[in-house]
Amino acid sequence: LVDLRLERPRTPQPRGSEPPMLSTRLRTAMAQTLERQQQIILFLNRRGHSTFIVCEVCGQSLHCEACDVCLTHHLSARQLQCHYCGKASPLPEACPSCSGPLLELGVGTERIEAEVAEAFPAARIARLDRDAATSAEKLTELLAAFARRELDILVGTQMVAKGHDFPGVTLVCVVMADSALTLPDFRAGERTFHLLTQVAGRAGRGKDPGRVLVQSYNPEATPIARMLENDYVRFSEEELRRRQQLAWPPTTRMVAVRIDGESAHLTISVAKQLAEVAQAHLPPPSHGVRMLGPAPAPITRIKGKTRWQLVFKAPTHTAMFGILDALEAALGEVPSAVRVVIDVDPAAML
Repeated sequence: LVDLRLERPRTPQPRGSEPPMLSTRLRTAMAQTLERQQQIILFLNRRGHSTFIVCEVCGQSLHCEACDVCLTHHLSARQLQCHYCGKASPLPEACPSCSGPLLELGVGTERIEAEVAEAFPAARIARLDRDAATSAEKLTELLAAFARRELDILVGTQMVAKGHDFPGVTLVCVVMADSALTLPDFRAGERTFHLLTQVAGRAGRGKDPGRVLVQSYNPEATPIARMLENDYVRFSEEELRRRQQLAWPPTTRMVAVRIDGESAHLTISVAKQLAEVAQAHLPPPSHGVRMLGPAPAPITRIKGKTRWQLVFKAPTHTAMFGILDALEAALGEVPSAVRVVIDVDPAAML
């Protein structure tokens, strides 16, 4: 474990940039691994160079005009990109609102690749993410080169974790283990534990023993602590207990009703109307059915469409049948400009 609160470099940086993400312990481990002519995988589940740009004067961040998300700076393409609608634009010289200087914050795989190249100029480095592997052929080519040990260091997103068997890899580092923990999804902890365990399994698959470093600002978080102990049983027990206390699946059943449309006013109006229909058909409290919302979705706008949602939780699917029947009947009155999706047992909450 590398506690970034204590071990992230604090050396002065050029204006508009953050301190490096490669801790002293990680740099030492990488140098030792390269001296032994062994390979390294660095994992970070964020593409691009800087994941958000903010003005140093007025504090405004650069957002996508069509989506309620920050734009990511892709240095190689020399542009800002939205990872939801795909729109791209040049990085402005100054803040569009007040002309103040812009700060590049947040860390992506491009930034890590650049830091590694600066720290280890003699190493052969490649990046594996959706921007670098733009086709199946490029992906196969890159993985084959790494397998032939023509590369020393591979920096990548979850594409590097997907069951690859590289006997030459003896060091794996999760550059920032916290990135998925803050997502507004009750499965965030489960997915973090799963992904960290999967990427850690890439180290030491040959005759040489492997080493895994996990960098984190929140090392006490249950998914990170249990992954470091390789204790799935304890993690699952604690996670299931938490889910039960908060009435999240699998201890309850869930239905998400997603409403989206280009007109914000119309979308919100439909969401409230459907909520009234559902409220009128809620069974007595003893049945244990709860309605959350109507409320804006975690990402309120994607591709120009406003998104709202209703969430229902109950001990069984049967307890929600009356509500769902009433909602389906009400869909005939919904304007065609608004889309409504009833998602039973949703796989994701975003």
